[in-house]
Amino acid sequence: MTKIKSNEEVQMSIRVNVNHLNTRHFLWYVVSTIAEKKNLQQYDHILIPMEKNKTPFPEFERYDHGLGPDYSAKEMMWRSNPDYDEKGNAISLYLMENVKGAAPLIVLKRTKNRPLAFPLIMNVIEQLEIFNQYQHLKIGPAKKELFKKSKEYKPPQFKENPPRILWNDKVIEFPADSIEHEVCKIAFSRTIGKEISWDEIAKNVDGLPKDKLKTGRQSVYDAVKRVNHKTKLLVNKELFRWTEKAFIRII
Repeated sequence: MTKIKSNEEVQMSIRVNVNHLNTRHFLWYVVSTIAEKKNLQQYDHILIPMEKNKTPFPEFERYDHGLGPDYSAKEMMWRSNPDYDEKGNAISLYLMENVKGAAPLIVLKRTKNRPLAFPLIMNVIEQLEIFNQYQHLKIGPAKKELFKKSKEYKPPQFKENPPRILWNDKVIEFPADSIEHEVCKIAFSRTIGKEISWDEIAKNVDGLPKDKLKTGRQSVYDAVKRVNHKTKLLVNKELFRWTEKAFIRII
């Protein structure tokens, strides 16, 4: 049954919260990705990965546009269009207003909802403006800490020989052929948020069919906890979340 929104809800629009720290991280991420491209040319198209909880991502807020019922009716008409993406439109407007010398090639439309992801392609219009903004964000007194944190952030990566996770400047190692090794190897071969059952890990560890497994659910659960304990200790973040009979990678 469709929920009917009140007039007050209908009039509330969505926009990017320009003052939020996450949004400031996002602006630096976009500008620096463009400016640091080698041999940047006018009209270059720069693909910038954009996925919530994986790359810097802006924050949103609801606000009353104050433009009256006619504008609200237009917004409702836009939202009824299957090609209209409210958050994608808000990000596109933010980028056009806040990035100097480049603009989104197309209005953004999400490629998936969980985690929220968009195909962001920036069209370079004026290199000098991009470079000037890059330098301003890089050395501006109010942005020094932001620059430092943005440059330091690196998403976790799984490597073999020896098995380890590289996260920011930390190295988290695991014994070869251990359950933790198998947990990480399989988890990093899947997209973030993809559920992985405990018995899939057990089958890979034991090399046996499901009805002859020696590694139990509790052993896999404990291995996931050990990985989370190590990442929490070194980077203050957990990598996995456990469900009833499975786990997912959240970063």
